[in-house]
Amino acid sequence: MGKVLIIEDDVMLNRVYALKFVAEKIDVEFSVDAEEGFKKIKELKPSLVILDLILPPRGGFEVLEKMQKSKELSVIPVVVVTGLGQATDKERCMALGAKEYIIKTQTPLAEIIEKIKALLK
Repeated sequence: MGKVLIIEDDVMLNRVYALKFVAEKIDVEFSVDAEEGFKKIKELKPSLVILDLILPPRGGFEVLEKMQKSKELSVIPVVVVTGLGQATDKERCMALGAKEYIIKTQTPLAEIIEKIKALLK
């Protein structure tokens, strides 16, 4: 099904993701900051990226911007999973090429997994 890279600084949430993705037989890698995450995108060329926006040191928007500047990386689907619920944040992410914008606190984990699986097909 391909590799999923999760760029999320919440270690507990990453553990939950790991359990769910392993159960679904989805290969997953993690990064807890924006800079390391972008390096892993370049190295791994994952099938999909799950990206939080509030990340050290610069944030998820910068990761999206860098991906869009690269012909090779701009084709990798990105699902933004964040706590930011402002319409302007969603609009900015979608303009930068995100495929989905999910607000963590409003979306059950099972629904997030289903959206990810649909994009990996």
